[in-house]
Amino acid sequence: MPTTTTIALQLYSVREHLATENDVATTMAHIKKAGYDAAEIPGLPHIKPAKLYQIMSDVGVKPIGVHFRIEQFSCPISGDPFKSIAISRANIRAMGLG
Repeated sequence: MPTTTTIALQLYSVREHLATENDVATTMAHIKKAGYDAAEIPGLPHIKPAKLYQIMSDVGVKPIGVHFRIEQFSCPISGDPFKSIAISRANIRAMGLG
């Protein structure tokens, strides 16, 4: 069975161009124009995940991963980062984003 390889841009490398929601939209358009079909998302606290997904979908850039510091994933109930990751994945699925 043939496989495909996707080359993605790590958005952290262009973080200075992601300061506002408008910057994110403009930068995503430039990323697509540069030939990328996917991107890895850094933590962007100023933009809601659903809005970021909408912006990326509008220009045709697929979110393929995310990177955060493990400390950002502590579960509010137990403090366990791995339980928090499971909770986050469930929330992403519930929003229809994954």
